[in-house]
Amino acid sequence: MYRQILQREPANAEATHFLGMCLVRTNRRDEGLAALRRSVLLAPANEIYWRNLGIVLLQFDELSEAETALRRAVAASRDSAPAHNYLAVALLRSGRFDEAVSAFERALALNPGDASVRNNFGYALLEHGELERACEQFRQALALVPRHAMAHNNLGNALRALGDMSLALASYRRAVAIEPGLPQARLNLGRALVDSGDPDAALEHLRAAVRLAPEASAAWQLLADVLAQRRFDVYTPEAEAELLQCFSREDTDPDSLARAAAHLLRADAGFRDALLRARNAADFQLDDSALRQLARPLVLAMLEHALIPDPGFENLISRVRRAALLAWKAGATGSHALLGDVLPAMAHQCFLGEYVHAEGGDETHGVEHLQADLELALAQGGQVGAADLSLFACYRPLQDLRGASVLPSHLSPIMQRLLLRQVTESAEEARIRRELPALTAVGNAVSRAVQGQYEERPYPRWMRAPATGGAYPLALRLRTLFPQWISATDVPPRPTILIAGCGTGRHVAIASMLNPGSRILAIDLSRASLAYAARRARELGLQNVEFAQADILELEALERRFDVIECAGVLHHMQDPAAGWRVLVDRLNPVGWMKVGLYSEIGRRHVVAAKALIAERGFDADVQGMRAARAAILALPAGDAARAVADSPDFYSLSGCRDLLFHEQERRYTLAEIEALLAALRLEFLGFEFESRTTLHEYRREYPRDAAAVSLANWSEFEARHPGTFAGMYQFWVAARR
Repeated sequence: MYRQILQREPANAEATHFLGMCLVRTNRRDEGLAALRRSVLLAPANEIYWRNLGIVLLQFDELSEAETALRRAVAASRDSAPAHNYLAVALLRSGRFDEAVSAFERALALNPGDASVRNNFGYALLEHGELERACEQFRQALALVPRHAMAHNNLGNALRALGDMSLALASYRRAVAIEPGLPQARLNLGRALVDSGDPDAALEHLRAAVRLAPEASAAWQLLADVLAQRRFDVYTPEAEAELLQCFSREDTDPDSLARAAAHLLRADAGFRDALLRARNAADFQLDDSALRQLARPLVLAMLEHALIPDPGFENLISRVRRAALLAWKAGATGSHALLGDVLPAMAHQCFLGEYVHAEGGDETHGVEHLQADLELALAQGGQVGAADLSLFACYRPLQDLRGASVLPSHLSPIMQRLLLRQVTESAEEARIRRELPALTAVGNAVSRAVQGQYEERPYPRWMRAPATGGAYPLALRLRTLFPQWISATDVPPRPTILIAGCGTGRHVAIASMLNPGSRILAIDLSRASLAYAARRARELGLQNVEFAQADILELEALERRFDVIECAGVLHHMQDPAAGWRVLVDRLNPVGWMKVGLYSEIGRRHVVAAKALIAERGFDADVQGMRAARAAILALPAGDAARAVADSPDFYSLSGCRDLLFHEQERRYTLAEIEALLAALRLEFLGFEFESRTTLHEYRREYPRDAAAVSLANWSEFEARHPGTFAGMYQFWVAARR
């Protein structure tokens, strides 16, 4: 109808404008924006047209033009509360909190009864960490419109950040009752139930969230994280299908799911039989029953996308790999049709583990022959079969083949991904490595030894970053973690961040997504690790990160200062961790924050036992030594302290095993030692950060007088009673106020 009007009246501003709105709402963005821009030229005094253009531009993250349009809307009608409201939203999205507050206050002065403005203003205050003021605005919005579902949801967010989980749950449930189809409320209710220690109840709402908003990566990630904690006594095809969905999403990190998926498959009689035959058969034979189990879509997705931390799976892969190699030597691989599906996925898994699997002498000899045949065929321009290539890639990376750069491009998608992972990405990292700047020298002997370890084996080799659900402003994050201690006004809206010891960049990716308006400097000793990190950052489109080689001990000469420094899993690998920590404290701005991760003496007790076994038996830190050490550890009885390290995902890759059990330098701490270091460095302990709040709930139940959870003496007692509390690391925040 609008087009018909415009055929008669090409300059009709109203038809032009609402044609543009129709086009935008039917996913024709460029056409729609063109019409909207034309409409404001035709009617430059129309506040509604400018406002709608601004709202649409906000939806597409065109913040600068959106602000211009909304300022024109305000100029066209200075008494328009909606124009001031959306201008405030644009300013907030641009990181200009103070200006946004002024615009919200102007909108409320014009129309104090507008619940939408109060809800938006409350959300701005929430993001800035001003939780009490945010609650006030949400409650006023609800007084005006009691069935405002989003205001109930946002009030729940503020209450959760304040630590009042009971009232937060009530707010989320009210939002869901009013609007069952509101995906944000479903997600937040699920998250709050997880934090309250009820993951089973959370599943209903997380499943609803992904059903209502299939594109919501944060909901899928939390669903995957909850499923990862499940153990399956009974196999169901519904559970297998749900796990497969999570593994198949490019925006969800599936690593933590692998153990749960393996547990589900063990509950299936057919797969359990394949595992048992692989474990018990002295001479495992390649047959279609085992291949059928490995060719299940869930198993293929697991093999390609996540390191599977399970000895039974590792043994099955090793057995099938060896049997396939023997079949190749006998010219019989063609008799197993499913090999074409299974071998490429197994090759991905073997590469993810960096070929940690045991390899017999006959296998080594067979792989040498296979390599010679493949290289001869490539040199002569002949055809090489995908099955032979993937079989070789189960033992060695394809980049080891002479002529790998001319491998055929007509291969299956999974083989193309294998070429990308094993050839193209490695070449790209080599190029990046040469280009990386060096901020400092690496002079300390221990630093050089640690550098050498990670140049040889960058760690960890991650594939996907977990979905964060968008920005998580630092002020809100700190207020949520430590509501009793942090004043939101101290925290800059776009803090400068140093990640000291970034490794292969997984933490950098998360920090970048949580702080998109910040500038981040990520440093590490190892150029190989930095190259991996930089490649992954480019693939993820992260624009706010700078990578450089540097030694923390040499950072005194760096003139830059930072609002936040994050250093997790690094200081305890230094010759003098206190000296390195002191250097970092000097890099903080006068008011600044640090997140630090240090090994726990109690938490690492199983690692200490395994290291003692390794030293006693004289295993070296090379491939053969690590394989032999792993075999010795897996042969220990289940109750042996050293055997427990096989529960760590790091045990299932060579770089992880090197980091876990063969590190060049490791220092572990007690909480009393950390308390003394904090006093010497004049740092204020803010509290520990945990993946879920269940540990904090348990601590507060045992120590109700320490609601802030900052007594390290109490925490020391708590850890002694619960020795697995800090099995990974002590991860905590401190503040410097000089």
